[in-house]
Amino acid sequence: MQKLLSVVAAAGLGLATAGCAWFPFFGGGGGGMDMAKTMADQPDYKIAVPIAGASVGTWASWDDGAGNVNAWWGVTGEKDGNWVIENRIPSGKYTMIYVVDSDGNKVESWVANWDPEGKELQEAKKRELKDLPDHPAATDAPQPETGDEDVNAAGKDWPCKWTKSGDSKMWMCDDLPFTKCVKMEYGGKVMSMLKEMGTDATMGFKWPEAKS
Repeated sequence: MQKLLSVVAAAGLGLATAGCAWFPFFGGGGGGMDMAKTMADQPDYKIAVPIAGASVGTWASWDDGAGNVNAWWGVTGEKDGNWVIENRIPSGKYTMIYVVDSDGNKVESWVANWDPEGKELQEAKKRELKDLPDHPAATDAPQPETGDEDVNAAGKDWPCKWTKSGDSKMWMCDDLPFTKCVKMEYGGKVMSMLKEMGTDATMGFKWPEAKS
């Protein structure tokens, strides 16, 4: 896991973004736990969400290489002139919700429990937004291997820059919204790969009702 974190950081995502985008690929949460309440009690960080090429309705999903969806991102609406972006986490059965400005900077952060069957929309809970703490880079850390490679995913070729550190390898493309990550491997096994994209994303939660 430590090697995987190293390659995520080397790819420029930062640990806060990695926590939202990638840690859920390894499972955790769910069951009888109220994940929305658990996550709402923890702060989120002011890391911009990549939105290049996206518009309201754009969505993308990733799977584990065996057909099991492990993440879904989409621009599902607007709030006060800003975009609403959802990051649905099937393994934990919850959704991270970001209200972002035109540059992808987080204006608000929310979380809601997720009903995979879509029968009942769950009410979102607001999270505190904080500045990302400084973590000086280790000067003695080994430099990762890097290179360029096109990766075919979701029906098109993506011009990627790959980064390899130890057993971890990640293919990144600036043209892909939400995470930039087209493919990620650990120990030669695909942990996540872009599966599908579309333009018909709809909101999967509800805002809290106004208190009179």
